[in-house]
Amino acid sequence: MARVGELQEEVDQLLYKTRSEMHGKKEERGDHTAEPVKRDRSSRTEDGDSAQYKAESSLKSDIARITEKGGVVDLEGVEKLVQLMQSDRAERKMDLTSRLMLAGVISATEKVECLQRFVQLRGLPVLDEWLQDIHKGKVGSGNSSKDCDKSVEEFLLVLLRALEKLPVNLHALQMCNIGRSVNHLRSNKNVEIQRKARSLVDTWKKGVLKQK
Repeated sequence: MARVGELQEEVDQLLYKTRSEMHGKKEERGDHTAEPVKRDRSSRTEDGDSAQYKAESSLKSDIARITEKGGVVDLEGVEKLVQLMQSDRAERKMDLTSRLMLAGVISATEKVECLQRFVQLRGLPVLDEWLQDIHKGKVGSGNSSKDCDKSVEEFLLVLLRALEKLPVNLHALQMCNIGRSVNHLRSNKNVEIQRKARSLVDTWKKGVLKQK
């Protein structure tokens, strides 16, 4: 029984305990990030938009080569998908639209072995970083805040669908803060995002406790 209690405590830490910390980080960084982002958007040139369009077209071509019906169908495709995602992690150059496309590939993938391989290749920490960028206000799209909010909500819903597909166990939760990042979405203003996040956290918790 002691072991079950210890596991319960660890799972709670992985899923719940840093919601206030994440709010704190958001508040701390908010003042520093808001203005530079605005200045960056307002000063974006046509050349910059053209470069972004080319990057998105290139990404679409890369995705088309490794998918069928929108999802990955073999392990080689999974490796290439994770490489695409990790290149964004290293260079921070993908916008929300590109990240949405990649998350959409995961949500459309049906083969269990492909989803397992994605977790083994540490794709989950990348998704966690994307979520944290949203929490910190680092990622958005569109010229108006309304457009931006709508794009962010669309991205979050696709990302949650992707996470629902992935086999997330205790080890997967331990490798990054994905549990806490998803739990943070339970306070999102979008009711559907709230519901999906709550359901996902409950599913992960039950699954981990059942494995022991």
